Amino acid sequence: MPRIVSLLALLFLAMFVFVEVASAKLLRSTGRGVLSEQFSEDYFFVENKDIVRFLDGSFGMSQSGFDNRFSLSNSIGGGGRGISAVPTNGPTATNCNGSYDDFELQDALNDLSSAESSDDQTDIDRATAALEQLENGDPCVYQFEQGEDLLAFGSFSMFFDTPSITTLIEWNIEGKDPITGSVNTGGDITTPDGTIANGNVVLDAPAPANLAVGVYDLKVRAILSSDLGEFFMVRESEPQSSTQSITLQLTEEANPAYIVWQDAFEQWLQDVYDPWVDNNRTGPEPVFGLTEPDVFISGYQSVSESGFVTTAPRSFFSLTETLQIIAASTDPEINPVNAPLTSGLMLFAFIGLWIRKRA
Repeated sequence: MPRIVSLLALLFLAMFVFVEVASAKLLRSTGRGVLSEQFSEDYFFVENKDIVRFLDGSFGMSQSGFDNRFSLSNSIGGGGRGISAVPTNGPTATNCNGSYDDFELQDALNDLSSAESSDDQTDIDRATAALEQLENGDPCVYQFEQGEDLLAFGSFSMFFDTPSITTLIEWNIEGKDPITGSVNTGGDITTPDGTIANGNVVLDAPAPANLAVGVYDLKVRAILSSDLGEFFMVRESEPQSSTQSITLQLTEEANPAYIVWQDAFEQWLQDVYDPWVDNNRTGPEPVFGLTEPDVFISGYQSVSESGFVTTAPRSFFSLTETLQIIAASTDPEINPVNAPLTSGLMLFAFIGLWIRKRA
């Protein structure tokens, strides 16, 4: 029974979160409690000197590239997207995306379920406190007065800090032309909404001239490009996930250049070397002038469980967040503010948690 009551309490809380958010215009399409696939991904950038080209047009990394693949690499965990339009740097008061990722919520729910099954009150209290810490992250919006310059920022896991890779950042406000953003490479920056960490994506620009009072969807995307190398990926999926794992596998195929070389070498033996031998090796020994190529073209490729070669994505898109424009005031010092949950919702939250503990 305790487990059933706990789940009902969570559903009860979720219902009121939805009602309060809707009435307060905290329009977050990301939602809460919607669990994502559980997997992690590693991305590698390999320079052209270590790229192998196959006959079908695909490519792989050489043995040297494979051995040094972590020299330029990034990771995305928890089934994430690698980019966010709001800060997601952990359970802090300035975390504008709540204080948890979907996979963290699922882990916390599983932990609480196991603790309740054990009937160990100390363990139950520990697991409950951990879940409450995750639940206390308030959803919020970016709020600006009409005509105010826009300053927004978000996390970005896929920034490769190298001149070999170009990173284009585009912020998209619903119904408006994309605005070019940037990646913060100057160290941590303190703002009223929290710290812009090194590597975060940033929107710092005047508001579009026709940005009227209202609520808008806000997204950000990053596009990676380079003529100096190629991207590879590895994905490790949980057993229950429908997303396939991707591994680096060695691919080999016969090298046509070797066959051409071999034919030329045999012809040279017949036309040049053998006659020299038959002539009692008179004069200097002839030398075949062509360098012997590899017998096989071989390289490591990103291959899915189904056996298909996978190309690592170069574009990364955030979930939809919310930008709210309010009427301009006469206050000369205006800062973006986060919209907190109402006191009524907090009361319902405490009631729900009390029901769970009483059960």
